[in-house]
Amino acid sequence: MRYIPQIVLAVLPLWAGLWLALSGTAQDAAKPRDSKVVNFAGVTIKKEGVPSALDIHLDGKGRAIQFFVPPIKGDSRNNPRTYFNDAGMLYTNGWIVISGTMSGTGEGFNIEHPTKDPSMLAVWSDVLGPAIQVRAANAGADSYIFQALDKKANYTFSIEQNGALRWGAASRADMDVNLYRTTAKTLKTDGSLVVTNKLGVGTSDPTSTLHVKGSQSVQRIAVQTDYTLTNTDYYVGVTDTAAPRTITLPAASGREGRMYIIKDESGGAGTHAITLILQR
Repeated sequence: MRYIPQIVLAVLPLWAGLWLALSGTAQDAAKPRDSKVVNFAGVTIKKEGVPSALDIHLDGKGRAIQFFVPPIKGDSRNNPRTYFNDAGMLYTNGWIVISGTMSGTGEGFNIEHPTKDPSMLAVWSDVLGPAIQVRAANAGADSYIFQALDKKANYTFSIEQNGALRWGAASRADMDVNLYRTTAKTLKTDGSLVVTNKLGVGTSDPTSTLHVKGSQSVQRIAVQTDYTLTNTDYYVGVTDTAAPRTITLPAASGREGRMYIIKDESGGAGTHAITLILQR
């Protein structure tokens, strides 16, 4: 019997597979042939008792699957928006929605987007666990789990595998601001922290630029000879005035508003004066 070229969808119970034959006999289906473009209104694959519903074997050339949609407004190109490459990796320049929240049934079934905000990756979790969970690679202490870049591909923010946050403005090696946990209930930065409004310690409703609701400790250093103040000094106790003492203050430039307390703890400054000198 002569076979007329046609599209045949045949379920073969003995082989438990789905065959799409463009032409020829069943024996010809395994033979290599030129690729053909065929239009389908829809294809349904029903898995019944087989390890997988669809297997795609590649030869390392070209792409496995491509998804074409109408061209983007203002762009006449008709290139695939999403595809699996020859290594099985997924690429897309569209968006991805992962959500456990849904509505409707059958043809009206819809997976809900978390918000109306435009985003490349949207995740809506409906479980008690995290929406996204990431485990660092087994690559040593320098392994990190998240990296953010600016529009010029400069490294701007990262989350390290130990939970530390790091900021920078160029390469990863140049990240110079960090915030991390040192011990239980202790948060630390090795750089500077700038607060542009109010800072409350022991209070959630500060009423002043600095509001400390509790005890306060300051840096104290005891000196017995002449001394030059540093940027970390605050309270200096002069404990020996058996002779006149000279305390030298740093230059005022760049230190506007800084406070120092110089205290005669020996009680002898009335006889041997403590002289303050300002560097210029």
